[in-house]
Amino acid sequence: MDSERQRRIDDLVALALILCALVGLGLASGLWLLVIPLVLLTLWQPLLSKRVRISDPPLLVYLLVALPFAAAPQLAPSQFVMEQTYRGAISMSFYLILVALVPLFGPPERPRLPFAMGCTAVAMAAVALFTKPGTFLLLASIWGAMLVVALRRQLSEAKQGSPGAPATAPMSRRRLLSLGLAALAATALTATMSGAINYYYDDVNRLVFSLLQRARWSSQPGFSGSARLGSIVDLQGSLDNEVAVRAWSRRPPGYLRGRAFVEYQSATWHTTGRVARTDSTQNTDQGLHMLAGRPPPTADAKPSLKVQPMARYGRHFFLPLEASAVADAGPQVVVLTANALETTKRSTAHGYGVHLSPEPWLKTSPKWLTLPESPEIVASVDRLLRRVGLEPPSIARQVDANVRRLSDYFDREYTYHVGIEFDPERDPLVQFLDEKSHGHCELFASAGTLALRRLGMPARYVTGFVCAERNPWGELWVARALHAHAWVEYLHPERGWQVAEFTPAGGVPATPSATGLTGFSDWLKAWRKRLWNALTARTPRELLTLATSALGVMGRWLLAAWWRLALVALAGGYFLWTRFAKGRQQRKTRHQRDLPAHLERDRRRLASLERRLARLGFARGTSETLHEYAGRLENEPIEERKATVAFIRDFAVRRYAPHEP
Repeated sequence: MDSERQRRIDDLVALALILCALVGLGLASGLWLLVIPLVLLTLWQPLLSKRVRISDPPLLVYLLVALPFAAAPQLAPSQFVMEQTYRGAISMSFYLILVALVPLFGPPERPRLPFAMGCTAVAMAAVALFTKPGTFLLLASIWGAMLVVALRRQLSEAKQGSPGAPATAPMSRRRLLSLGLAALAATALTATMSGAINYYYDDVNRLVFSLLQRARWSSQPGFSGSARLGSIVDLQGSLDNEVAVRAWSRRPPGYLRGRAFVEYQSATWHTTGRVARTDSTQNTDQGLHMLAGRPPPTADAKPSLKVQPMARYGRHFFLPLEASAVADAGPQVVVLTANALETTKRSTAHGYGVHLSPEPWLKTSPKWLTLPESPEIVASVDRLLRRVGLEPPSIARQVDANVRRLSDYFDREYTYHVGIEFDPERDPLVQFLDEKSHGHCELFASAGTLALRRLGMPARYVTGFVCAERNPWGELWVARALHAHAWVEYLHPERGWQVAEFTPAGGVPATPSATGLTGFSDWLKAWRKRLWNALTARTPRELLTLATSALGVMGRWLLAAWWRLALVALAGGYFLWTRFAKGRQQRKTRHQRDLPAHLERDRRRLASLERRLARLGFARGTSETLHEYAGRLENEPIEERKATVAFIRDFAVRRYAPHEP
């Protein structure tokens, strides 16, 4: 019986380790649809293990279970090295959690606690890489405390040796304290490494890329310091329908700019003029970062647009042209060309508000007129302008006409097509203008930018997302990976910077609204993420104030109509009456079912013994009496057979003997 109790305690410790690792995986991955069933399976293990038993599975079973988890990292695009590492670590961690759960449904003689200790240790290491240091420190402290308990039990069992050997004293307090300090030290070290990896994420990614592919490093295509022609197409094809940006607004956000580029050289656009500002929160009362050349919002103005990028774009601000200020900017913001922003310390994946202003922004710079150094590219642009019927330079009054004539020419003479093959010895833009009749958005935007500059009009090449997909469940707009796009912004002498679309209509990202279950699922994920971000951004005092104010609002809502208060009173009265009636019935029948203390203790002991014997294959029949059961066990090869049979017969005699209620 003591061994049965020890096994149950070991199972509880293993379940606690697994639950802690599952919570961490949920916070790190956001895959709660996978985490919640595993949590329920873990919580119900004591109940399910009585009915479900798994014998020793062969190695083939483990391999088959591992197949979907092994295939998951292959879905990640090859250009995202850190993203692929993330998916691989998370997939392996979920698989190991299943491996740790299998022994808990197996025979009692199989090892259980070591599986949970080893598998959850690997899972917690993966959690450390992809969660905030503060959150991981709390989880690791709980997991470390349970690990100390598990180590103590394992060492104590190792000292005891065989079941018949005498038990030795438990671990000393000094040994236990040293193990606890070691666990805390390992937790602090892992949290520190997690923070360092998060801080130097881009540098690590750049280093890995340069070592593995020996090519120019580019973080997310088109949103880093350079944009290679074809990178947007790679992004659209690899991630396809995955949500990239969520936005809350009454009107479509439209073109959300991630980067504006200045120079074109060797099939790649580059940014210049990076200026770092250490104190970006210019208005400390509202936490605003005002964009240069834009009117600041009024004191009581609310953001017109709320944007929440995915974690992959968590360092970038995606802004429309008319943005004037960004709310809740990071502690350090890098201001790029064309007022494109990037935070260097705080992720923007938690969302930020954008103030919009219709005021024109006429700030210009000579760099928006820069042409490539290659004479071949300039000659190709000149030939394009002659075919269109334009001659450089053009006067300012013809700005709208020039843009319209270029757009009509591309729409009439070209078609949208991806997967174009170019001669690697020549610039692809030259081949596109002189030899091809089709292309993708980056080629049209590059050609349009250089053509407008050749006409003397300030223009810039821009990459970002076209966010125009409306969610049917609310004022939620979604931009997916397939909505990544490249376009042109040109300077109008009266209206300021404007968007020019030179890609044919078939190449502009389509924006059909998600319907049915897909739309509802997107809406739920968006509000879950938004609520979680709102809660984690507040202090405990602010959360308490928010909870009390919510209770006050609910109370005022109830008191606003008499019928609501009546319904609540009826529901409360029904609940109290059912509780009273149930308690009264229990008091009436208590004397009929209560046993003396010594018999109740032996009854629970007998129930535990029967469960143990049932797992060994000696279950008691449904119509078998205790005396018949004891007689059958006399011929079975079980441990302590004489003592077990004697106990069952003795209890059968004492249980049904007359006794006082």
